[in-house]
Amino acid sequence: MQIQIMKQLALESLTLKQKLILEKIRLAESKTISGFVLALRRELDCADSTLWKSIKDLRSRKLLEESSLSLTETAKFLIEQDV
Repeated sequence: MQIQIMKQLALESLTLKQKLILEKIRLAESKTISGFVLALRRELDCADSTLWKSIKDLRSRKLLEESSLSLTETAKFLIEQDV
């Protein structure tokens, strides 16, 4: 129960766009960050700078790996679907 509460609090601290980015990275076919941003920019109709800022913030929260388009174990735990 405590873990679920902590998980919910962590998710609530993320913006909707950041949650979407995490989910899209989980499902990403492109393994380059630039290709990912280009595709997501079209899908969300937003500026590259907005996406790069979100990615930088997710990295600073240790939810994205520093050198690749990969989720950390923490991010995988946060966005996993409860069964």
